[in-house]
Amino acid sequence: MTSPLHGEDPGFKSPWAHTILVTEIDPSTRKFMRIELDATENDAYTNFTESIRGAETRRGYIRNLTRFLDMIPDDVFEQYLGEQPKKKSRDVKEMSQLFIDLARKDIAVTKSILKSYVKEVKQEVDSNKISPNTVSNRLKPIKALLSANEVDVSWKLINKMLPRRTKSEDRAYTREEIHKMIECCTDVTDNLKLIVVQTKMYQAL
Repeated sequence: MTSPLHGEDPGFKSPWAHTILVTEIDPSTRKFMRIELDATENDAYTNFTESIRGAETRRGYIRNLTRFLDMIPDDVFEQYLGEQPKKKSRDVKEMSQLFIDLARKDIAVTKSILKSYVKEVKQEVDSNKISPNTVSNRLKPIKALLSANEVDVSWKLINKMLPRRTKSEDRAYTREEIHKMIECCTDVTDNLKLIVVQTKMYQAL
C-alpha cells in the first residue's frame, strides 16, 4: 500500500528531482517507511563508485576507467548520441555517463569499442610495456561501470581476445634468506615485518 505524506496534497508536484514513496509496513501501528528515489539512480559514475567497496580498489578502478574513456574519440559520441563531452578536460564523470548512454543505445558499437581497446592494450603487452596479467585489470573497471548501471554485455568473444596469463616467477623466501634480511635490517618497522613473516612460516610447518 502506498500513500501520500500526511497532510500533503496528492496533486502536489515537488520542484526537486526526486520521488517519494511512502509505504505502510505495519497496519496495526500505522507505521510508515519513507523512501526517496532521487536523481542519483541515473548517475552512471556514482553508481560505479558506490559499487566498489575498498578505497584503494576504487582509486585503481577510476584510474584505469579514465584511461579507457580517454581513448574514445569525441566523434563517436557525436555520431551515435548527437553530443560531445562538454568539458574539454573530458571529466571522468561526464565521460562515464556518455559511455553508458551509448551502451544503452547501441550495444554493437559498444562491443566494437571494447574490442578496439583490447587490441590497444595487447600492443602494450607485445611491446613489453605491461604484463599479460595486467590486461584483465584494465577491463575490470569497465565491467564494473557497465554492471553497476545494469548494462548487459557478453564478454565471451572479448575475453577470447585477451593474451594468456603468465605464471609468476616469484617464490617464497627461504628461512636462511629471512635470517640474513633480519640481520642486515636497520629499520625497526621492517624488522618486525620480517619477524612476522618468519613466524607465519614456522606456524605453517
